[in-house]
Amino acid sequence: MPERPENIRDQISQLRRQVDELYLQGEYEPAIAIATQARDLAYQHLGDEHPDFASASSNLALLYYSMGEYHRAEPLMEQSLEAYRKAVGEEHPDVAWMLNALAFVRYSMRGDYAETESLLKQALEIQAKTIGEDHPDFAITLNSLAGLHYLIGELGQAEHLYRRALEIRRATLGEEHPDFASTLNNIALVRYSTGAYADVEPLLKQVLEISRKALGEEHSEVARSLSNLGLVYQEMGDYARAERDLERALEIYRNALGEEHPDVGTALNNLAKVYELEGNLEEA
Repeated sequence: MPERPENIRDQISQLRRQVDELYLQGEYEPAIAIATQARDLAYQHLGDEHPDFASASSNLALLYYSMGEYHRAEPLMEQSLEAYRKAVGEEHPDVAWMLNALAFVRYSMRGDYAETESLLKQALEIQAKTIGEDHPDFAITLNSLAGLHYLIGELGQAEHLYRRALEIRRATLGEEHPDFASTLNNIALVRYSTGAYADVEPLLKQVLEISRKALGEEHSEVARSLSNLGLVYQEMGDYARAERDLERALEIYRNALGEEHPDVGTALNNLAKVYELEGNLEEA
């Protein structure tokens, strides 16, 4: 006798909670295994046009994206987007969410600015109609569009969009939420790119404190904050503090993401640069 759909959906929800817990702990490989199980369960019992299948495919894709495996993430996101369109229609917040996610996977793989901007603007238009411009998810897409402007060097427009997203997140999520910290970090990176290092250090210290409280010391976002602080100290000529923070960032990245992740390679390069500046050529 086949299982009832509501029982299957309960099983998928339980698996999703396990995935979320593992992700917050930085345990990406076990999270992927369970997310794959949830996706397969949804496909077998609910079909590939069901919202739960779309959601499960999206969750698995985002895990691969977090690990830098964009070639695995992209087809899963395309699959999820198509499933959402069939299940809920074109103008739905879930469709906007997937357009946002797909935009940056494609940019990461191919660097196509025009396509990425088009996908993000489609997402914003859908969100403005369906959830409004003060919703946290609208802030997510603003944050993504700001990131695109940052990547192509349009720093003024990037900071404007980031600050708009920051105010939405401040009002809806509060100042101790990881998403608030993420946008604050992005503003710090824009200021860093302009050479305003004195402005950047206190912003990044606030980001680090929020991330530690919300996610724990061993999370990759804590490593990202430490890495960014290390780069600021490097630019300020404070090589001792730069080395301290970059070494700790590398340790966390290795433990959380694995030796082959792109962020580990970047952390190694950053640390080697500091060793070189210190005259420690053996370590470099």
